[in-house]
Amino acid sequence: MSAHVYNDEGIRRAIDAGIKSIEHGHLAAGRETVKLMASKGVWLSTQPFLESDHEYANAENAEKNKQVCDGVANTFTWAREVGANIAFGTDLLLEPEKAGLQNEMLTRLSTDFGFSPIEALRIATSGNAALFRLSGERDPYKAGRLGVIEVGAWADVLLVENDPTQDLTVLGDPDKNLAVIIKDGHIYKNLLG
Repeated sequence: MSAHVYNDEGIRRAIDAGIKSIEHGHLAAGRETVKLMASKGVWLSTQPFLESDHEYANAENAEKNKQVCDGVANTFTWAREVGANIAFGTDLLLEPEKAGLQNEMLTRLSTDFGFSPIEALRIATSGNAALFRLSGERDPYKAGRLGVIEVGAWADVLLVENDPTQDLTVLGDPDKNLAVIIKDGHIYKNLLG
């Protein structure tokens, strides 16, 4: 079970109700709330927002956006410090023309929020896979393991120009840097010939 919650009071109420994933959590008021999440095994699935992502015509909405964006940095910092489970969430990007922003947001984990490229890749792959497993019978991938490389596991294959474990920004431009994309055993892109 997951809950879309932003503030401290909502996060704590959701945890008390047995929620296993907090979607957003940008306005957690302190390290103690994120520490509580970690102690209960609750996931933080949040978005690496920057103020520049949105433009607002009025000052009130701009201030709310600033609070959320400042909260992102705090929440990620506390989650890392206390060892909370972190997933990569992008559920606010529902407009097809903004799909590319997901790639940019992934790279931000490394460029703007202090995760190494390998940590960011783990969050988005094996971390998200572990979170999916909590969906029980609704798990669309229950026929195989996720987030691992082994025989019988569910996996997509990306062949990347350069090394994303050293420089995650190569994933920010998939049109240029993904040479091969294989999903569900089908080749969707092959620039190798």
